[in-house]
Amino acid sequence: MEIKGSNRYRVTQFLSLNNENMLALAVLYLPFIGNNGLSLYHLLSAEANRRNYEMTIDRLCTLMDVTINDLAASLKLLEQFKLVKTFYNRKDDSLRFELQQPLSVSKFLQHDVFSRLYMKKVGKKQFDITCQLHLNEKFDDENDMEITSQFDLTLFNSKWNLNDELNFNKINREAYQDIKPDFDINAFLRGFSTVLMPSEFRTKEYLDLIAQMATVYSIDIPTMRVYVTDCINIDNGTFDIDALRSKCINSKKVSIVKGENSYDVPPVQFLYNLQNGLAVSSSDKKLLEYMQVELKLNREVINFLVEYVFNSNNKILSKNYMEKIATSWALKGIDTLEKAQNAVNIQPAKRYSKVPDFKNNNYENTESSQSYDDIMNKLFNKEGN
Repeated sequence: MEIKGSNRYRVTQFLSLNNENMLALAVLYLPFIGNNGLSLYHLLSAEANRRNYEMTIDRLCTLMDVTINDLAASLKLLEQFKLVKTFYNRKDDSLRFELQQPLSVSKFLQHDVFSRLYMKKVGKKQFDITCQLHLNEKFDDENDMEITSQFDLTLFNSKWNLNDELNFNKINREAYQDIKPDFDINAFLRGFSTVLMPSEFRTKEYLDLIAQMATVYSIDIPTMRVYVTDCINIDNGTFDIDALRSKCINSKKVSIVKGENSYDVPPVQFLYNLQNGLAVSSSDKKLLEYMQVELKLNREVINFLVEYVFNSNNKILSKNYMEKIATSWALKGIDTLEKAQNAVNIQPAKRYSKVPDFKNNNYENTESSQSYDDIMNKLFNKEGN
């Protein structure tokens, strides 16, 4: 909706800003939200939790000496960088701005999108200086209707290329703790000799990780026993988790589990079924792992996206294409199968040869003569505003 100068507003803020927040705003967010955005955030913070509805948007414009259009543009940037949520009250035509705490320096620089945008915006040299100056820890690895603007992927004005990725200080992969395992860890342990897997490696932490990895990569019990045995060095008393992950990624075997519906299965198994039993490549497994472990997308959402792209692109999954859509969906909070279906505005049973414009819900579902590369360029290489 269009914000008007006559709109009354109030501000809510549940946590006060500390020095770490102020640092992040000045060093990390400023290049994106600009001076007007920073001023607006501080002004809203100063007026937070006041109950006076007599304040109008005109007041903000006057205090900041900006036009209503400039203020709306700054507000949109604050929304896109998750600093403000905006709610519209349909009863009295008022607005409520809910201020969000900025990410800490470490969390911002671990954010899969924000960190890359930051390096793209300020350059490798300033990115490194920021890390050296401000990182204190290593990367591990009733009437309110929300109308917050979603993150705009056109901020990537040019492709994130291989050189960018090589220059970027790649963060360590996050743990698998958010993966709900389908793997029966008790069955895995039954009859599994303690000679092959000593008791010191049967801790909850290790067993949870084994179950979660087995789920992500669709590894069955007998195969996982072999892999775990190979990765344990009894003489040195070590368990090589990186080696276990590598074995899982390169495995040709797939465990089959049953879900509540055809989409409610591990993504590796889903793609394996789509390919009529053809082994899932290691590169595709890494892509599916990325969407589950780092983007933390619901597996039904991942499987719907896999199916749609697979059937729309001659049974090929494009890594760049999939990652961009998946990142967009993660930022937009698409966390159910229904939301994923609405995002492409189709029913899953239908098939179209045209890849939809995910930034425009009004695309036409018609046959297209455009090549896949043309569509990709149109979607992701177009200059943003």
